[in-house]
Amino acid sequence: MTVDPEEMARLIFLRRAFLAGDVSPWRDEADLAAYDTWVAPRHGWRWRAILEELRARRVLPPLRTVLDYGCGTGIAGRSVGAVLGPVTRHVVDRSKLAVDFTVKRGALPWDGQAVDALVVGHVLPELKDPSALLALAATVPVVLWVEPGDARTSRALVAVREALRATHTPVGPCTHAGPCPLADARDWCHHIAQPPPEIRADPRWQAMARTVGIDLRAAPFSWLALVRGGTVDSGISRILGRPRSEKGRTLYDVCSDEGHRVATHRWRDGASRHPAPPGRYLIGWSGDRVGTMTPVIQPTTPRVEPSEA
Repeated sequence: MTVDPEEMARLIFLRRAFLAGDVSPWRDEADLAAYDTWVAPRHGWRWRAILEELRARRVLPPLRTVLDYGCGTGIAGRSVGAVLGPVTRHVVDRSKLAVDFTVKRGALPWDGQAVDALVVGHVLPELKDPSALLALAATVPVVLWVEPGDARTSRALVAVREALRATHTPVGPCTHAGPCPLADARDWCHHIAQPPPEIRADPRWQAMARTVGIDLRAAPFSWLALVRGGTVDSGISRILGRPRSEKGRTLYDVCSDEGHRVATHRWRDGASRHPAPPGRYLIGWSGDRVGTMTPVIQPTTPRVEPSEA
């Protein structure tokens, strides 16, 4: 099986343009179509991981209308509709080509009307001043926000969280509504989205990844969900990122209203190396291998760690 050489050439051009700092490199609709086929799904895996968790925890009110801010090809708004049910999608983007692309696929251009939710994806690295976006977010009942999982962008998203706590309650990934314990920490809040198994097994996707230089492995990301008047889970902690294996033990970064800490699970040969430490947790991985990451869909009561005796 082969991939379309023209599509690959377009993806290579777009990737180079993005890496060079061009935030809106679209030349025509074909650029957007190639991106939507091969790159946007990677963002969709992250959105689905988040939305499936929020749906299972029942922390969001019903959504009928959403504004996809900086829509690109519209993957964020489409993901909301696919997971939470049909919504009317309004879109805004600095690129008219992007807006036209999404409108042809069922969205409506936004002209300032009120919406139930604001969805924002991968915009903080592009914004010199996010104050206008924050002012808009403060007026919307629900804010759903996804960014890359690097330390700098994650900390910028923490600043968004702290700014919006005046009007909204954080419901994810946070398990509490207090100040973020990672706001001034060396570590940062990031999570993992696993690509669907069929993607890793598809030779066309593998060929695209090799040709364009895109990593199809589990992708780190940062995210934020806020609800005006929302409530948070009680007595639940969040395990961040991946567990880390050392000789005879596994380490977990844990965040809760008590702060950020590193929890340790000690194990013996033959025992499961990666159960969660004792307690009630929201986790982003499963199984006995660090690399087997799955989106969480409900709070988990882990097994008690084995005795060290």
